[in-house]
Amino acid sequence: MLFLNIGKDIPVRNISSRLKVIINILLNKGEPVPVKELAENLKVSRRTVFRELTNTESVLNSFGLNIGTKAGKGIYIEGEKQNIQILNRTIKRMGDDKPADRSERRLRLLMTLIRDSELNKLVQYADRFDVSVSTISNDLNEIESWLKQYDIELSRGTGTNITVTGNEISFRRAELGILNNWRKSPYDISDIFQQEIADFLSMIDKTVNYSRYMIPYSKDTFELYINIMIQRLELGRMVSGLQSSEVLAGITEKLADQIEKHFSISINAVERQAVSLVLLACSTNLGDFKLEGSEYATLLRLSHQLIDNYDSELAPLLKIDAMLQKNLLSHLRSAVLRWENKIEFDNSLSEQMSSGFADIISKTRRAVANYEKDGVYISENEICLLASHFAVAESRISDQLFRSKNVCIGVICIYGIGTSYLLASQIRKHFSPEVKFEVGCWDDFQKCQNFDFLISTTPIPNSSIPVVEVPFILNNKSIQLIRNEVNKASSRKKVISSVGDGEVSIVDYYRPIESLMAEVRLMLSKFQTIRTNNNISFEELASLASYTYGYTQTDCDLIYKSLIAREKISTQILEELELILMHCQTDGIKSPVLGLIVPEGGRFINPYFQGTKSCVVIIVPQNPSREEIDMIGAISSAIINDELFLNDIIEGNDKLVRMHLEEIIKRYLQQCVSTKLYDKI
Repeated sequence: MLFLNIGKDIPVRNISSRLKVIINILLNKGEPVPVKELAENLKVSRRTVFRELTNTESVLNSFGLNIGTKAGKGIYIEGEKQNIQILNRTIKRMGDDKPADRSERRLRLLMTLIRDSELNKLVQYADRFDVSVSTISNDLNEIESWLKQYDIELSRGTGTNITVTGNEISFRRAELGILNNWRKSPYDISDIFQQEIADFLSMIDKTVNYSRYMIPYSKDTFELYINIMIQRLELGRMVSGLQSSEVLAGITEKLADQIEKHFSISINAVERQAVSLVLLACSTNLGDFKLEGSEYATLLRLSHQLIDNYDSELAPLLKIDAMLQKNLLSHLRSAVLRWENKIEFDNSLSEQMSSGFADIISKTRRAVANYEKDGVYISENEICLLASHFAVAESRISDQLFRSKNVCIGVICIYGIGTSYLLASQIRKHFSPEVKFEVGCWDDFQKCQNFDFLISTTPIPNSSIPVVEVPFILNNKSIQLIRNEVNKASSRKKVISSVGDGEVSIVDYYRPIESLMAEVRLMLSKFQTIRTNNNISFEELASLASYTYGYTQTDCDLIYKSLIAREKISTQILEELELILMHCQTDGIKSPVLGLIVPEGGRFINPYFQGTKSCVVIIVPQNPSREEIDMIGAISSAIINDELFLNDIIEGNDKLVRMHLEEIIKRYLQQCVSTKLYDKI
C-alpha cells in the first residue's frame, strides 16, 4: 500500500493492472486520448473503459488531479505539473508484488510493512502475496526480530490486525538495510529503487562531487538513502530531532538544493541534517577536515582502547605508529556514525578478508567487543574494514627495514587505500628482495609515470603503462604474472641522466630532504638530558618539558596544554617498559623536538608514574610533513624494538642515547635519499 500526502493521507490500494495501463497511457501521451484508443490498447469494450475511468478518477483525486475532457479529442489528466510528476513516479514504483520465492516474499513484506501507514490485517497481506494467512503469520515471526534491531515494533492486535511503530529515521534506516541486502539477491527491485533518481544523482555528482570522500560501495549506500528519502518525502514522511554537523555541510546544501529543484519537493533543515549525517557516515576519507576539540579527544581515546584490546603485546608499537593513528581517526570518524545509527554499506572483501586474514579479523573482533557491550552491533563488514588498518600497521612494523631495488610497482585496489596496502603486503612476501612498491587509491593515476607497471584489482582503461590485474587474495597464477612483469621491467630499466622539459629539477626534488636535514640538525642541537627531583607530578613534568622547548610564554602554554590533553585521552606511562613516553602534536613548536628527563635516584617515586625510570619527550608540530612523521616513527619504533637503545634511555645515558639517535636518523635519511634517487631513475 502506498500513501500520498497531497493535503491529507489518502490510501492508494489495490490498483489493478488495467488501471495502471490507463494512467500510464494518459501520462505518456501528453495529449487527449480517445476512449476508443484506450479500449483498443486494453483489448476491452468501451463500456469497460468507462467503468475503469470511475476508479481512475478516485485515484487521481488522491493526488490532487482530475480527468479532463476535450471535445472531439478525448480525455487527459488535469492538474498541477508537480502532482502529475509525483503520480508518474508512484505508478512506476508499483510493480508486481508477487514474489519468486519465500526470501523475496519476506523482503517485499518488510518493505510493505515499513511503507504502510495504517492498520492492516493478515488476510490482506496473504491476498497481496497470494499465500495463506498462516504463511504470512510465520513470515511475520521471522521479520519481527529483524525490525527490532532498527527500533521498530511490530504489533498484532485483535482480529489479526498488524501494525508497525517507530520514528521516521528508523524506517529509513530499515529500508536502507533491506535494499542493501536486496541488491545482493537475484530479485528485481526496479519497482522499489527508482532508476530516475539514481540517474539524477549520477549526473549531479559531477558538479556537487558528494562522492569525493567515498569508496564505490559507500557511495552506493549514500545514493540508496537519497533514493529512499525522495520517495518518502513525496509521501509526506519527514524526519525530526537530529543534530547538525558542520563537516560536509556545504556539499549537503548544494545537493539538497538540486534535489528540491529537480523533484519539486521541500527539504527542510532537519532533513538536510539527516542527509549530512548519512553523507558523513559514508565518507571513508575525511583527511581534508581537521579533527578538533572533544571530537578529536573522544575518537583518539576510542582508537587507543581498540588498540589495547586488539593486541596487548603490540599495543605500545601500534600506539606510536603515526600513520595508524591518522588512519584510525579518519576511519572511526565515519564508522562510529554507522555503528550507532545502524547504517551499513556492503563490503565485498569481507569473505576474502575473513579467509585470507583470519588472525587479524579475530583480533579486530576482540577489539570492538567492549564497544558492542553498550548495545551497538558491529557487523562483519565493518570489522573487516577496521581490520584492514590494523593489518597494514602490522605489516609496516614488520617491514621497517624494507629495501627498495630497481623495479618500482604501483599497487591500486578499488576498495580504498587501506586494502591497497594489504594487497601490497601480500606481494612483498614474494618480491621484497627485488622490487619497491608504492600504494595509491583506485582512482589515482597521476603518478603512473613513476612506475614500471601497476598491479590492480580492477581494469584500468587507457593506462600508459602495463597493468597486471589480480584478485584481492593473491593466488599462484597472479604471483607468476607479477613475476613475469618484474622480469620484463628489469630488462628494460634505464638510467635517465638528464631532466627533460617540464620535469621537476633535481634541486626541487630534494628540497624536502634538505629541509628535513636542517630540522634534524636543529633537533639534535636541542636534544638534552634534564635531571629532576624524583617526586615530581605529571603536571610539573609537563611544565618542565614545555618551558624547555617553548620559545615564548604562548608557546609554553600551548605545549603544556597539549601534553596534559594527551594524557587525559590515554596515559603515556608505559609501566612494562619502565618508561614515560611524553608526546603530543602542538602549535607551540615549528619543528620536531626530542629530549630526555630522568629522576634523581634513578626512579620516579610519585605513585602516578608506577615506578618508571625515565621520560622521553617527543613533540611534533601540529601539521607535520610526511618526512617528519616517518622520522619520528622510526625513532619511536626503535625505542620499543632496540633493547640497547631502550636500556640507555632508562639509565639516562645522555651520550649513548645521542649516538643511537644519530644512527637511527642517519639510516632513515639514507633511506629517504635512496628513495628520492630511485624515483629519478
